[in-house]
Amino acid sequence: MTSIINEKAFEESIEQSLIANGGYIKGEAEDFDCGLEIDSKALFQFIKDTQKETWDSLTTIHGAEVKKSLCIGLIKN
Repeated sequence: MTSIINEKAFEESIEQSLIANGGYIKGEAEDFDCGLEIDSKALFQFIKDTQKETWDSLTTIHGAEVKKSLCIGLIKN
Protein backbone atom coordinates (compact mmCIF):
# COMPACT_ATOMS: atom_id res chain seq x y z
CA MET A 1 0.00 0.00 0.00
CA THR A 2 1.36 3.43 -0.98
CA SER A 3 1.28 6.05 1.74
CA ILE A 4 -0.55 9.26 0.86
CA ILE A 5 1.30 11.07 3.62
CA ASN A 6 4.58 12.61 2.58
CA GLU A 7 6.53 15.76 3.28
CA LYS A 8 5.09 17.70 0.33
CA ALA A 9 1.51 16.88 1.31
CA PHE A 10 2.29 17.80 4.92
CA GLU A 11 3.76 21.17 3.86
CA GLU A 12 0.76 21.88 1.62
CA SER A 13 -1.61 21.05 4.46
CA ILE A 14 0.17 23.45 6.81
CA GLU A 15 0.21 26.17 4.15
CA GLN A 16 -3.51 25.81 3.43
CA SER A 17 -4.33 25.88 7.13
CA LEU A 18 -2.31 29.06 7.67
CA ILE A 19 -3.99 30.73 4.68
CA ALA A 20 -7.52 29.59 5.63
CA ASN A 21 -7.31 30.05 9.39
CA GLY A 22 -4.19 31.98 10.30
CA GLY A 23 -4.60 35.18 8.34
CA TYR A 24 -1.65 34.43 6.10
CA ILE A 25 -1.50 35.44 2.45
CA LYS A 26 0.37 33.25 -0.03
CA GLY A 27 3.20 35.15 -1.65
CA GLU A 28 4.92 34.57 -4.94
CA ALA A 29 8.53 33.43 -5.15
CA GLU A 30 9.44 36.23 -7.58
CA ASP A 31 8.41 38.84 -4.95
CA PHE A 32 10.98 37.57 -2.46
CA ASP A 33 14.03 39.80 -2.30
CA CYS A 34 17.01 37.62 -1.38
CA GLY A 35 19.16 40.63 -0.48
CA LEU A 36 16.62 41.92 2.03
CA GLU A 37 15.34 38.45 2.89
CA ILE A 38 11.74 39.67 2.68
CA ASP A 39 8.75 39.67 0.35
CA SER A 40 9.24 43.21 -0.94
CA LYS A 41 5.81 43.38 -2.61
CA ALA A 42 4.09 42.51 0.68
CA LEU A 43 6.36 44.92 2.58
CA PHE A 44 5.50 47.90 0.38
CA GLN A 45 1.80 47.03 0.37
CA PHE A 46 1.84 46.80 4.17
CA ILE A 47 3.50 50.22 4.47
CA LYS A 48 1.03 51.75 2.01
CA ASP A 49 -1.94 50.24 3.88
CA THR A 50 -0.82 51.03 7.43
CA GLN A 51 1.25 54.21 7.07
CA LYS A 52 -0.32 56.06 4.17
CA GLU A 53 0.84 59.54 5.20
CA THR A 54 4.43 58.37 5.64
CA TRP A 55 4.33 56.49 2.32
CA ASP A 56 2.92 59.54 0.54
CA SER A 57 5.61 61.73 2.08
CA LEU A 58 8.38 59.33 1.05
CA THR A 59 6.91 59.16 -2.45
CA THR A 60 6.93 62.96 -2.66
CA ILE A 61 10.58 63.07 -1.60
CA HIS A 62 11.92 60.11 -3.60
CA GLY A 63 9.45 59.87 -6.49
CA ALA A 64 9.82 56.77 -8.64
CA GLU A 65 12.87 55.72 -6.59
CA VAL A 66 10.89 55.41 -3.33
CA LYS A 67 11.09 51.62 -3.14
CA LYS A 68 14.80 51.58 -3.97
CA SER A 69 15.50 54.34 -1.42
CA LEU A 70 13.57 52.53 1.29
CA CYS A 71 15.43 49.28 0.58
CA ILE A 72 18.79 51.06 0.77
CA GLY A 73 17.73 52.44 4.15
CA LEU A 74 16.80 48.96 5.33
CA ILE A 75 20.15 47.53 4.22
CA LYS A 76 22.13 50.27 6.01
CA ASN A 77 20.32 49.65 9.26
